[in-house]
Parts: sequence; structure tokens; C-alpha cells
Amino acid sequence: MFKKFKNFINSIKERKNKPLIYILIFLTLLNFIAAAYFIYSLVLLSGIETIIRYGIMAFTIIMAIIFFNLLMNTVIKNKRIWNILFILFISISISAQVFVGYNIIKLYNPISSINKANITYTSSLIMLKDNEVNDIKDINKMTIGLISKDEGYEDNTIGKAIISEHKLKDNNEIKEYTDYVEMLNSLYAKEIDAVIISSNYKVMFNTIEKFANIENDTKEILTKSKKFEKESTTSISKKNMIKEPFTILLMGVDSEHDGLDKDAAFNGDSLMLITFNPNTLNTTILSIPRDTYVPITCFRNQKKNKITHAAWQGVDCMEKTIENFTGIEIDYYVKMNFKGVVNLVDALGGIEVDVPIKFCEQNSDRAWGGNTICLEKGVQTLTGEQALALARHRKTLTLGDIQRGQHQQLVVQGMLNRLSSIDSLDKVNNILSTIAKNMDTNISTNQILSFYNVGKDILLKSSKATSESLISMEKLYLDGYTKMIYDEGFGLNLSNYVYYKSSLKAVTDAMKVNLGLQEAKMEKTFDFSINEIYEEKTIGQGETDSNSTITTLPSFIGDSKSYVTSWANARGITVSFTDVKKGDKYYNESYSDGQVVSQSIPSGTEMDKVKSITFGIMVKTEESQIPTTSSACEKGTTNTKCYIPKDITSWTYKQVTEWTSTLPVSVNFNLINNSYKETAIVESISKTVGSLLEEGSTITIKFKTDETSNNENTNEETPTKPEEENKNDNEVLGPITGVGDNNSPTEDNNSNEEQNAD
Repeated sequence: MFKKFKNFINSIKERKNKPLIYILIFLTLLNFIAAAYFIYSLVLLSGIETIIRYGIMAFTIIMAIIFFNLLMNTVIKNKRIWNILFILFISISISAQVFVGYNIIKLYNPISSINKANITYTSSLIMLKDNEVNDIKDINKMTIGLISKDEGYEDNTIGKAIISEHKLKDNNEIKEYTDYVEMLNSLYAKEIDAVIISSNYKVMFNTIEKFANIENDTKEILTKSKKFEKESTTSISKKNMIKEPFTILLMGVDSEHDGLDKDAAFNGDSLMLITFNPNTLNTTILSIPRDTYVPITCFRNQKKNKITHAAWQGVDCMEKTIENFTGIEIDYYVKMNFKGVVNLVDALGGIEVDVPIKFCEQNSDRAWGGNTICLEKGVQTLTGEQALALARHRKTLTLGDIQRGQHQQLVVQGMLNRLSSIDSLDKVNNILSTIAKNMDTNISTNQILSFYNVGKDILLKSSKATSESLISMEKLYLDGYTKMIYDEGFGLNLSNYVYYKSSLKAVTDAMKVNLGLQEAKMEKTFDFSINEIYEEKTIGQGETDSNSTITTLPSFIGDSKSYVTSWANARGITVSFTDVKKGDKYYNESYSDGQVVSQSIPSGTEMDKVKSITFGIMVKTEESQIPTTSSACEKGTTNTKCYIPKDITSWTYKQVTEWTSTLPVSVNFNLINNSYKETAIVESISKTVGSLLEEGSTITIKFKTDETSNNENTNEETPTKPEEENKNDNEVLGPITGVGDNNSPTEDNNSNEEQNAD
């Protein structure tokens, strides 16, 4: 070899055609560089066909040595045909290595960028639109709200930077809050002049009715961005390969713009808890309703709230909250921008879905009019905009958010099915670029690459199956009911989804079985009818129990002092009373002496939080002296006891007898069974509610005495299934704690509960 190399050097010196030799040498060096580039690209594919990759790398090194040897032979022999063949073959080698290496790296780069090391967080200083200030320089002698570091680290950090850079602390007061809603409430009440909050606030809070028009109500004075290092939320993410069953949390993020390089704070509008077993190729998928009522681990004292609000403080809070109430450890998360779904579906060439209903919905920019997306019922190929409309729509759904979760599962299934039909490298690159831009995860690049082995197993084990059955997907269902529950932060009643504990146990058991954490229970009996079409039962659906019922405090507005005393004593609740007289906050002419007009704890509050309560009792000093003789019910009287009460159909037999005993009218009681009179409830009355009872008139009151009247308090809410709720796209405005409007007795003063379900 040394002798050949010496001859090679001498031949170079002796050859007259130096340019050709230099070209041959240059091509050989270029081949070495191409080989190194190709080997580098193969090294990136850690965990994929390791033996084959090492074999190709070894072959590449050997070929580079062979080409160097051919170079020496070509120069030494100095034959035209050898020169031509050498140039031809080494050019092919260089081109092939560069082409393959380039495409491998082109595929690898978007994959490596899915797990983002840093995320840019943007915060804005905002004011109400009617504030005269439009420039940061004009903020003087004002109060600025700032979330505390513990409750909003990024907002607090950026907020302090804004305050420092513009010296806002010199002539202004900075007031820290421990709750975003409390801070916004203070802004709307004009207790403070400005707040520093996530720039995604328009999306985060506009589903709450009180802040439904927050985009139009406010204006941005200043916006500042800062990069934060993303912390890994799970220890398992340090593993290099995915070989064992795992759990992944898929979060759909509603954002104003395309991409996920910003907005660490968001709404968890779509939450799916997925388990996957790479050994059995089985998947379970549970859609968690966004209104699910659970303790939020990062809220003060783990206050219960809608689970979607856990996302306000980032992925870590959402993960821990779900782990806390399900008992399932989450290994990985994937955060996907809703707008990215549009691009991803389009990159896939559309997805085939059996659309369950006919509906119309906003487009990805939440625009109606000419942008409205309408779909017919049935199997069809959906574009990105259509797929997102199906995933978002819930206004016309009987089951509301539960049914929307099922539709989102259909979209996910459609995308997984479509992945099996990818037939070009350009399409793969397009898909990966879309995913990289609109997705964030804590799955490492090596772990993502290890899904190659999972995909290969799926194709090998399912070679005879249809594309729809490549991945076995078991859909789970978290059953529950809607309940109006008072939220202290918002100061109103919100519509929440209370899950049944038995349903949660059923779905978590199925997950644990798929994860290999517990053995499956075998069904030993099976009933069916040949005349009925068999439908497989969805795990978790239909699982109900009485232990999951949340009891809330009813509204006592309009009730008597004796009634609320009896009710409170029966439950061991301390009760006190204050007089409400003319000129007081809750004074109302439409209520009579002795009626409750305010309560210190709002209706809808969970009963386990109620230990004592103070009621405001109406006192009409002048009217208390009006006699109960015939003159009391003449036309033109101001004695409201002479009117048919608006809420009489909720009165008990005892309340009615107390009321009619002071009236100069004849009353016929229609009571089928006297033995039930202690629990009987008014069913109907012969005169119109609000009409005046004149002296000598007669009224007939009919009572119902069925067993449903045995509830001690007919005002108390009972659980309703999701299909019984009239849903819309905003959260609920709940009851007030007192009566402030002076409505006449004939008006329906039903201001205690305004219901506009989310």
C-alpha cells in the first residue's frame, strides 16, 4: 500500500495534465466530506434500525477508502477510460450520499424542534377602553394590577421588567393579586387602572360571560416578550427509547395566531388522556370535558374550578391537576394549537370522518358570515377548516362538551388513519414542518424517533387489516352531570361538569389494564337478543352513583324567617338575622315584612363550606301597622300580602296557611291526602300570579303530594344530566345575594338566578 502511494505521488509529479489530476483529487476529497455528512445524518437517527445503520456507516467508510484506492490506480495507469469511469462513479457516490443525508437531516430538523427548549411568553399592560391614557409615558398616579410570582411566574417576571424599564413604581401604586379573575374584576370595577396580563387574555377569558367582550372593553398600552426555559415536567422523559406502555396528555390550545412559539398560558379547550401499549398496539382515549369540576393543584388551597382554567398557569399545572383527580401518572404531554389542526389536516390531504350531525360553525379565525363552515351528516372527506369546525362545535349538541369530546376523538382517529396513506417524501416533510410549528411536547427527539419501531410493528402486525384498524382505539367516557356552583373568584354561579366517581373508576381501570398496571377482569356472563343490533358498551358511560352528588346552598330570597331558621337548624348551621329597612341596599317594595331579601353566602355555594349564614329580613315599619281587616285588600292598597306571590308554586302547605290566615278571602285547599300535608307543595292556584286579592273573593289552591315533595327544600338543585342543560358558548351568570330592584308585585322579579350555560 505504501509502495502504491509512493507511485501515486510520483505519477502526479510526472503527469503533464495536472488539471485533470487536481479534479480527480478534489472529487475524492469531496467524496470523503459527503461520506462524513451521510454518516452524521445516520447518527442522528438514534434508535432506528441500529444494526442496519451501523452496517451502512461501515460500508460508507469502506467505499470512501476504495475510492481513494481507485484514485491512486487511475492516476498511476493514466488511461482515459479509467479517468472517465472514476469520475462517473465517484460523482454518483457523492450525489447519493449528499441527497440521502440532506433528506434525513431535513426530516430530523422539524422533529428535533417539536420539543422546544425555550418558549417565548408575551404579556401586555392593558386598560379599559374608556381610559384616556394611550401611552405608557402618560401613566401617572394610577394603580396597576400585577399577578403574584407564585400564581403567574412569567406574567410577574415580565410585569416587573415593564415596571422597572418605564419607572412605573415612582409615581404609581403596584398592587399584587393572587387570582387573575380577581384582578380583572378590580379592573372592570375601576378599583385599579391597569393590569399586566398574558397577551393571550382575549382567548383565555372571553368564554366567561362577564369578560365575553374583553377584546372590545380593553386596549393594550404596551406589550413585552421574554424567552423562558421550559422545564421538563416528568422524569420519564429522560429515557431514550419508548418501549413500555405510556400515558400522554393531548391538549388542544385556542390561540389567536398560528404557531406555538408563544403563549405559555392558554385555555385547555381540548383535553385527551391517552394510554398506548406498544406491545399490544392498543390505545385508550378519554376526552375530559373542559368544565369538569376538580381541585386545581396550582390554585390557592387547591380550589375547585373548571379544569380548563388549570391551563392558565401552564402545562405543569394541568398535568398535576389531571394526575391528582384520576390517579394516572402522565408520562408525556403534547400541546397542539387549534389553528395548527387546520394546516395538519390539509397537509395530510384531508381526513375521512363520519360526521354525526348537520351543523354550522365559525372558521379558525372565529368569523361567521361568508366564513361560516357548514357540514352535512355522513361520511365525507374534511378539509382542515371543516375538521376544526367539527372539533370545536358544541352549541347545538345535546350532550354539550361531552359530545364535542367524542367528535374530537373522531378527528384524531381520522388523522391517524390518514397517516397510513402517506406516499411521498414531500408530504412527510410538509407534515413534519406543520407539526413542528404548531406543537410542543416534552418527548425527547430520540423518543420521537423510537416511534419508528412502533410504526413498523403496526404495519407488520396489521398487514391484512384496513387502514381504519391499524391502531386499536378504545374510546372511554367520563359520565357525570351539570351543576350550577358558585365561584368566589368570578362572584357568580358557573355551570360545571361533576363526574361520577364510579365512571372515573371504570375509565381509570381500563387505562391501568392497558398500561399493564393491573389485570383485566373477565366478563363471565353475556346477554343479547337476536332481534336487536348489538352495540358495544363504552367504558364509563352509564356509570352513575349517589356518592358524587354535590349539594349547594339554595336561594332563600322571599322565604320567611321561620322557614330559614328551621332549615338551618336541621343542618346544624348557625343562622343570624339583620333588618333591611327603607334606604338599605337590599330594600325592595315588592317583598313583605319578614321575608328574606339577602343572604351572606350566595346560593350555589357548596354546602360543605357553609357553617354559618346571615339573612337580611325585610322590615316595613309603616306597613307593619296596616290592619288585616277588610280594608287591607282594597284596590290601591300597598299591602303586598294581598297579591298572589310570584313564587307560590314552590311554597309548602305550612307557608300557604301562614300567608292566607291574615287575608279577608276564602281559601279552598285541594289536598288529596291530608296525611301528606306537612310535605305538600303548591301545584296550581286559581288566580294569576301577581293579581290582587279583593275582600270577599275566593281562591282555590291545589297541592301535589307525590313522593318527590318529600325534599325538605324545593329550591335545592338536583343533578341534571348534560342533555338537560341549555348550553351556549359562555359561562354562567349566577344568582345575586340580595334584591336591589324595586319591581312591582306583578312583575317577575326572578333576578336570583340568571342562567346562560357555558
